[in-house]
Amino acid sequence: MAAMHPRTIVHIDLDCFYAQVEMVADPKLKDKPLGIQQKNIIVTCNYPARARGVHKLMYINKVPKVCPDLIIRDGSNLKRYREASEKILDHLRGWTPEVERLGMDEFFLDVTHMVADEQEKMEKKLDFVGHVYRGETLTLIETQTRNESHVPSCTAKVHHCRCGCYQRLMTGSHIAQRIRTSLYQTLGYTASAGISVGKMIAKLSGELKKPNQQTTMLPAYIDGFLAPLRVRKIPGCGYSTSKKLASLGIETVTQLRNLSKQKLIKAVGAQIGGRLHDLAFGLDTSHVVATVREKQMSEEDSFKSCTAIDDVALRILSILRPLLERVRMRFQKHGDLPSTLRLTIRDRLSHQKTEQSKINTSGGAYFTTRTSRQTTIPLGFFHPENKKQEGYCVDHLMKLFFKMIPRKNQRFHLTLINVAVARFQAFGGAGKLGKQHGIDSFFIQSPTKTAPSSEDNIPTTRMAHLEHVKHTTDATRISQTARKRKFKTPPSFFRPRPPVQCTSGERAPQPERRQPAEQPVEPEPVTAEEIDALYITAARVTP
Repeated sequence: MAAMHPRTIVHIDLDCFYAQVEMVADPKLKDKPLGIQQKNIIVTCNYPARARGVHKLMYINKVPKVCPDLIIRDGSNLKRYREASEKILDHLRGWTPEVERLGMDEFFLDVTHMVADEQEKMEKKLDFVGHVYRGETLTLIETQTRNESHVPSCTAKVHHCRCGCYQRLMTGSHIAQRIRTSLYQTLGYTASAGISVGKMIAKLSGELKKPNQQTTMLPAYIDGFLAPLRVRKIPGCGYSTSKKLASLGIETVTQLRNLSKQKLIKAVGAQIGGRLHDLAFGLDTSHVVATVREKQMSEEDSFKSCTAIDDVALRILSILRPLLERVRMRFQKHGDLPSTLRLTIRDRLSHQKTEQSKINTSGGAYFTTRTSRQTTIPLGFFHPENKKQEGYCVDHLMKLFFKMIPRKNQRFHLTLINVAVARFQAFGGAGKLGKQHGIDSFFIQSPTKTAPSSEDNIPTTRMAHLEHVKHTTDATRISQTARKRKFKTPPSFFRPRPPVQCTSGERAPQPERRQPAEQPVEPEPVTAEEIDALYITAARVTP
């Protein structure tokens, strides 16, 4: 008989991750109340602080009344947390290559093959390690809303599955225990774990016993465990989706189950609706997708108010600098660069005009609604040797901003700005944009300073490239593109090269294009201003 629950999934959740990173760096903080501050809130705190009444997302001005001796560390710079997350990911890959990272502090591991190997070698019968959920009364609290979900005890007789999942989960609990022990002994981090037959149930079961503990969820108890939960506990059901469901009178998983799949899809869309319907019944067939390199990188900043153009540019620049540093470090490690630049904003004024925001005025709908614009850029744009990349990035991002906030109506009230780069490609190779050459060399200098040979005729400096562009067929293409973009007359250095005269006195065959004058006028010397103009124009006319 084929197994109904063939997989064994382990969910690893680092305990108070940001605080743990600080405690590992400074062991003296281990037993003291510690909070991590971002802006005016405590984003996380360690368990000694939680025992004193401090909790996640608490406003900083309320801390002195609750815990006067709380040690506060600045968590606005995420660099050290990202580095710690990479170390943990590398460590978990040593156990199994099937590791999927969720955020910076959560990881899914598919240990199905490890379980099969251990069961073949098993000599004695094992028992579960850690906690096993068997229908006890539970109370789960949502982090953001602080809403509670009460799970009553299971009094009905439960019939366990006979596909062998009971024994597989038992072996999986031993593997999870060894992984957690190794993580602490090697890197010094404690973690909670959930073990079950799917990703969603493994994640939810890991929340039952914390910190530094683990819980196994058997398939026989999944249906009763999910039924009383609020829909926000289902992964993928966020603020916007839960509001749409609330308008239909749906707040719990039981109510969601009673809604037909067709009505659910009509309410929230085909992709989200179909998945929510399956997850409400505990049907989760999603696979653990091994985490490779990041597909995109982003930095963002949220604030109470930003209403001036100059302030927008300054905030974009402050967000951009750490992002460029991350791109530089990735380029040194992997040799790839992004080709897409994206700007995301959250404008309170524009969203308050929408009907949805009028309906949800008390809930602050603008806090979840964002607007984005993106543009394609040459790979060399982000090359570390491009010393002007900050200025040009800000210029492009401000152009994207004015597409979302027209200049005619400059009234806006921003509460968030996000800058992201995506579509990484190997620099100098071929990607979705084709071979990367030509315009990229406008933004970098060659690492070698030797003169080019007559065979390859490759420019090594920015000025040499300008001279090279004058006498290549690419000049004709760029000139034509410039005319299409309504430039009255292309710069003189884009004009085609005069015809070549043969030594025998016979005229060389001419390409099919308009012939120049018999006595062509030499182009004027290229000035520094024209070079900068070309530097910007070339980026605009790149196909």
